[in-house]
Amino acid sequence: MKAEPLRLTTGDDFPPYTGAELPEGGLASAIVIAAFAWMNQEVALEYRPWKRGYEETKAGQYLATYPYVKSRDRLVDFHFSDPIFQYERILFERRHPNASQWPDTLRGERLCLPVGYEVPSVIEDRVIKGTLILIKPSDMDACFKQLLRNRTDYVLSDRILGQSIASHHFGAAPQQLTMIEPPVSKQSAHLIIAKNQPDAIKIIADFNRALIALRADGTLDHLVALPSEQSSKPVSK
Repeated sequence: MKAEPLRLTTGDDFPPYTGAELPEGGLASAIVIAAFAWMNQEVALEYRPWKRGYEETKAGQYLATYPYVKSRDRLVDFHFSDPIFQYERILFERRHPNASQWPDTLRGERLCLPVGYEVPSVIEDRVIKGTLILIKPSDMDACFKQLLRNRTDYVLSDRILGQSIASHHFGAAPQQLTMIEPPVSKQSAHLIIAKNQPDAIKIIADFNRALIALRADGTLDHLVALPSEQSSKPVSK
């Protein structure tokens, strides 16, 4: 008798990582599905609002969700896989003759970071000191719109996500943007399974072995490289 597919969930509209309209469901989905396929496990993937999918996975309605970075709160309730890929969180600003440098010289004082995104400690310190004013709209698209309309000085975004939004949502607008090197932080993204799930530890261990195998045969590197190749070239470095 054929086993039932494993129920997974992730959020929609998070290019190039997850999205119902993206090829293979996005980079994160492609990696997760490939790993479960290596485990000979069929999956049924559903796209849910981020907070709802997270809570439903925590409650056991889904086996797993992704991609999530580690935090103290999440580690209480979830087992984390080995890293699926790594985020580089970088500041975007409008092109300017006197470009900002991180962390030494930031010209502006308004920083946009959507609701639900973890605030890096180095950013949080500046917010507490009052040297940065945090603007928190509903999503990353809204942050880039505010940047292009001069309603914020910076957007903190994953490098690939920011390039994707700039190139695919704003046409020629990427010509107006620049990225401030080096990245503010680097964080790994993971598949997570609630600790109350039966066999959670075993499934995580099998998933990790699948990631090792996919890395060894070059599949993982190939999948990770695709969004970078497809992302915007006009956004300067």
